[in-house]
Amino acid sequence: YPSTEIQKQKAFHIFRESLIKGYKKAMISYSMLVIKQYFLMSGGIDIDKVTEAIKNQNIQFKAELTKLHKSIDTAIEIIKSDNPEIAKGMKGKDVSIFIIKGSKLLSFYYKQLGNKKAEMYYARMNENYNKYFIIRD
Repeated sequence: YPSTEIQKQKAFHIFRESLIKGYKKAMISYSMLVIKQYFLMSGGIDIDKVTEAIKNQNIQFKAELTKLHKSIDTAIEIIKSDNPEIAKGMKGKDVSIFIIKGSKLLSFYYKQLGNKKAEMYYARMNENYNKYFIIRD
């Protein structure tokens, strides 16, 4: 047990960092589940479902994609960290797969909207992670 003020501050800092990491990893795990509904069993994007959501201006779909931006940035940050494990048994490979699928979905989404800059950004991200499949175990 910490007894001095410095030890208490250090313990609080460690606890706080653990909570932040846990939140980020939970956010990515949730996003992994959410984006599965927009992919076919073969691994490709369910073009009909995504196109329909865009056409109907589905609010839930837009909210999920907004969260996906942050989740992908967080996943990249986690891969670069000393512990890329999201949950017990889910190593950096799973995080890379999430980045690949998420960036593929966002690239397609922005292509449908006509936002060339965002489309190219996520297409480049998808290509880089697909090509080099960054894994840190």
